Amino acid sequence: MKIAICGGPLSGKSLLAKLLDIPQRQTDDWWKAGKTFNENIIATRDWLGLEETTCAVSGVTVVYALRLWMAENPEGKPCDVAVFLHRHTEDLSPRQRGMTIGMTRAWDKTKWDLTLRGVRIVEANTMSKEAWFRHLEDIDAEHPELTEEEAGDMAQERLADEWAAQADQLKDELKYEVPEDD
Repeated sequence: MKIAICGGPLSGKSLLAKLLDIPQRQTDDWWKAGKTFNENIIATRDWLGLEETTCAVSGVTVVYALRLWMAENPEGKPCDVAVFLHRHTEDLSPRQRGMTIGMTRAWDKTKWDLTLRGVRIVEANTMSKEAWFRHLEDIDAEHPELTEEEAGDMAQERLADEWAAQADQLKDELKYEVPEDD
């Protein structure tokens, strides 16, 4: 099964790919190698064309690579499952916020084409800094004896537990038999 994981910056794509416990390919590797945005999209499109049986492809360019793959391949599907992780943007930098808005718009156009090609669509909301502050306020009220650092660590643990539970739910949604192509 090939899973494409899409979403804006800091939405949890890499974390979800790791939690799925299957081989993964991350487009972040190309950023580190100095590739441009367009080169990253083309390389990701090429990954989608590989005949690997099971892998997760994740990164900020995946949604654009899916669109490119479908434009170049009038039939077939680039993956079995496409996941889009929605994220609140209030705690992102202006550049990250712009990327997230652009990717969400591209996703809204892409998901229908994927559905028509038989790709299973899964969408989820991920955690924000706002959720961390909510946990911190709760911890401060419940445990006034904790230092600021201890309360912050506990808030981070709660947020991680919340995300892990959401990732488990996504993993359960992704467990199904992929129909054989006729």
